Amino acid sequence: AMEPLQKTLEFDANFSYTHSLIGRIHLYKSNYEKALSELMKERDILGTWNPLVEAAIGIAYIRMDKREKTQELLDHLIVESNKAYVPPTCLASLYFVLGKNDQGFNLLNKAYEENDSWMGYLKIDHAYDNIRSDPRYIDLLKKIGFK
Repeated sequence: AMEPLQKTLEFDANFSYTHSLIGRIHLYKSNYEKALSELMKERDILGTWNPLVEAAIGIAYIRMDKREKTQELLDHLIVESNKAYVPPTCLASLYFVLGKNDQGFNLLNKAYEENDSWMGYLKIDHAYDNIRSDPRYIDLLKKIGFK
């Protein structure tokens, strides 16, 4: 996945969402400093907040043992969710990485009710790693049609 994204940047170093995808690849590879750098580039390119980018930044922070930074991002997204749409999965992912599973599941249930398109990433997003054995997670996967 990295090679085509790098080629995209050769054509346009500011092509929207490319740095976000590269940042997520680095997250999956546990390269948290690189992930954070790419996600911050995406934030700068956008010139505004994007809940998906902000949630990924929060995950990078928690993986770098910067819990307070993740909590600050979650608090900011909660405030923004009162003004604009923030996918419940974005909030849920930050609650889960912070170990606040009950709040996370409340939001995943809301995401299910709202048909949040990001629910399709439940099986692969590392933000959900610490809840994979939770019966609520398994039941939710069944509800949305995953095995």
